[in-house]
This record gives sequence, structure tokens and C-alpha cells, in this order.
Amino acid sequence: LMMPIIGLGFGIATLDFHEIRRAATALILGAAIAVALSVVLILLSPVQTITSEIAGRTQPTLFDLLVALLSAIAGGYALIRGRGGTVVGVAIAIALMPPLVVVGFGIATWNWVVFSGALLLFLTNAITIALTAALVARCYGFGSHLSPHHTGWQLVLFAVAIGVLSIPLGAGLRRIAFEAVAQRQVRDALGEDFPPGARL
Repeated sequence: LMMPIIGLGFGIATLDFHEIRRAATALILGAAIAVALSVVLILLSPVQTITSEIAGRTQPTLFDLLVALLSAIAGGYALIRGRGGTVVGVAIAIALMPPLVVVGFGIATWNWVVFSGALLLFLTNAITIALTAALVARCYGFGSHLSPHHTGWQLVLFAVAIGVLSIPLGAGLRRIAFEAVAQRQVRDALGEDFPPGARL
């Protein structure tokens, strides 16, 4: 999935619609294969319990968006400068593959919460990586033949995509913060009825 996502970013940077279509097709096909394989393996597995690793990929927040943004900047720079291609590929694979596997888990276990949360995390990482790669490519001179009007539309696309993604991710962060405060308050309230040193 590394090359399609980077190819998509460079296609956006140069407005090469043939490259955008080719990369998007490869990305969708690769993602579908990954999800299908995970569904089959999970159905064959006797263990279908939600682990902490799975649960951690079902509640994406703004922090995930920030991590994807910073990782994409570093990855785009490294690829353009010809440095650390393998490391960048592994980093991108780590950002994309685990959410896809959890999407497969959600389908195999008919768990909509797991499916939708993991899908949102995958889309966050994929869109952010592709658009940030396009932005870094433009900064390094790719698409220099484009007019300022085209550059403006690319910046608008980036801002709108990040803004739209920020809405559910911000809501997720707020929900997690509320749950953390509620748990602490409940723990404190229960602890008042027990002697010091007691544990819940």
C-alpha cells in the first residue's frame, strides 16, 4: 500500500489524473484484499475477542490525525530526498495495515463499532498521507507547471479534507476525555466509603 498512497499524493501534486486514477485503483484493490484476507483468517480463528490492540484502533482522535500529518511530512521529505525509503515504507504500512485488519475483524464479528472506528482511522491515515505527500512534493518543485489557480485549489482541497476529518476525530477525543474524567470521579466517590489504602 505504500507506493499507491505515495503515487496518489504525487498525482495530486502534479494534477496527473491518469496517475491519480491508477494509484487510487491500486490502493482500493490492495485495501480490499487486506480486508478480505483478515476476514477469512479471523473466521478461521477460534479466538475472536476484542484485545487492547484492536480496541486502540477503534477510537481515532485528533492525535491520530496529527501523527499521520507529521509522519507524512517526514516520509514525503525522505522519499523526495532519496533517504530511508524502506523505513518510510514500513512506517506507512504500519499506519495503514493494522486499521484494515481491524476493519476485517469488525466485518467478521459483525461489530459495527469496531468496523466504523477502524475504517475512520484508515481513511484518516490514507487521506492525510496522500495530501501531505502532495503538499511536500509541491514544496520541492513538483507540479511547477501548474498555475496559481491550481495551487489554490490544491490548498483548499487539503484544508477541507483536514477540516472534515477533524470533526469526528475531535468528537472522539472529547468522548475519551469525558470518559476519563467520569471514571476518575466514580473511582474517587467509591473510594470515600473505604478505608485508606483500599484498592478498587
